[in-house]
Amino acid sequence: MKKLILFLFICMFLLSPIYAAQDSLGVYGQNDCVDLLQICGTCTYNNVTSIVLPNSTRNIIDVEMTRRGAEYNFTFCNTQVLGDYLVNGVGDLDGTANAWAYDFSVTTTGKEFTQQKSTFYVGSLIVLCFLFVISLLGFGALPGGKFTEEDNSGEIISINSLRHFKLIFAGISWGLLTMISYLIWNISVAYLETGLLAGIFQTIFILLMIVAIIGLPVIFAYTLWSIVNDIAIKKMIDRGIFNG
Repeated sequence: MKKLILFLFICMFLLSPIYAAQDSLGVYGQNDCVDLLQICGTCTYNNVTSIVLPNSTRNIIDVEMTRRGAEYNFTFCNTQVLGDYLVNGVGDLDGTANAWAYDFSVTTTGKEFTQQKSTFYVGSLIVLCFLFVISLLGFGALPGGKFTEEDNSGEIISINSLRHFKLIFAGISWGLLTMISYLIWNISVAYLETGLLAGIFQTIFILLMIVAIIGLPVIFAYTLWSIVNDIAIKKMIDRGIFNG
């Protein structure tokens, strides 16, 4: 008798109507269209009644979802506001109206920003800022003059070779500043709900990048030219035919 009751219970469980509702649809990009899905094996309809936006604005939808077998769908494209969206709906499970709800998130990139990503961004920014300060200190510590020593008569007797490293430090500093602006731009895109600051940092990065693309090759070429020129001057000094 107990086996029969257990068998009937299992059959009732397996044959029970299927009505699946997810807690979350996941993460989507800003201004992307989102397919709001619902699955119900015994429903004749499913309606999206309302959608609550991240700014607490409630959009009354009251539209019937498109049916394909046991799957229902409604495409929602008003995803300009960043944050969490709450979707409310109703379906006639077994002929009785049953409410359902789930949410989805909208970010500028369409990706979820975890604690690990936050740690990586902040750690990278700290390292780049530290290297940038070191490069500035190195740039300021190096001498900029071309000649370093003169004899009693005022004639040049040596060349300042360290000045070439000053130009190299200048290029490194500019490159690090460009990377810092790029990282801040990405952080603002990922974590700030307004796109104003993200646009400002994007503009700064683009300007720094343009100058870097043009300026770094110029610095490199000028450094090579200066090295070759200083070698020629040093030879003249060694021969005693250069007086500045």
